[in-house]
Amino acid sequence: MGRRYKMVLLFAALVGVASGRAVGFDPPVDRAGPITARIEGPAEVTQIGQPIPVAVVLENKADAPVSGTV
Repeated sequence: MGRRYKMVLLFAALVGVASGRAVGFDPPVDRAGPITARIEGPAEVTQIGQPIPVAVVLENKADAPVSGTV
């Protein structure tokens, strides 16, 4: 097998692994009874070790109000 052929196979394998990880990510949503909590953040993180702004969205599907701490 030629060196170029091996490099193409390696590249294809790496692209396949990377794309499989991105597709398998579950969104940050959790439910407990009538309450749903969702974290909304950036679509892409470009720097590590830096704070990024996110929002925690709470949804209450119950008829009565609820209270708690986030």
